[in-house]
Amino acid sequence: MAQAGLFVNPLIPATGVASSLSPLTAPPPPAATGLDALQQSLADIAAIGEQARQRVPIIAPQVAAETGPAIAYSPSTKQFFVQGQVFAEDDAQRAIESEALLGQPGGALPQGGDWVPVDPQSYAGYLGRIKNPTLGTLAARNFGRGVDTMQLLAGRGLQLLGAEETGAGIVSQQMEDLRKTTPYERTFTE
Repeated sequence: MAQAGLFVNPLIPATGVASSLSPLTAPPPPAATGLDALQQSLADIAAIGEQARQRVPIIAPQVAAETGPAIAYSPSTKQFFVQGQVFAEDDAQRAIESEALLGQPGGALPQGGDWVPVDPQSYAGYLGRIKNPTLGTLAARNFGRGVDTMQLLAGRGLQLLGAEETGAGIVSQQMEDLRKTTPYERTFTE
């Protein structure tokens, strides 16, 4: 077997070509063609890698403590966790309010459940889609707001007719739904 430094490879000929290879210089052109040339080139690459590994120790990088905001998402419950506050994915108002928390030092992520960490850039993209929705999203959300307003009026009507508990439940739910979609409310002028 041919010896190239401390690396023993049966594919390297005894000429010592691999021991003289440097990762900074181009390897010599193959003497053969086809599969033989491929095997020789692969052996040379393996020898270069082994030499580099022996010269440069592999040291795990030191990871700095996480200083960014604590943001996580639970796919099963469709909830966000931002700096200790938990809110539903469809609660656009709470999402916009959570932006003020992002400048604070990071905290611990929630334990248990299926919480997945979210990087601040992805969360900023989520907030950007709420602040500047597409025309289609804006139309759909405002249509939903119109339906919620009609249901709110129906709840008020039930209260007026004497079904106060049922009406109050409907009114309460519709007020919450309207609060969640407040960032999509727009006033058209001119």
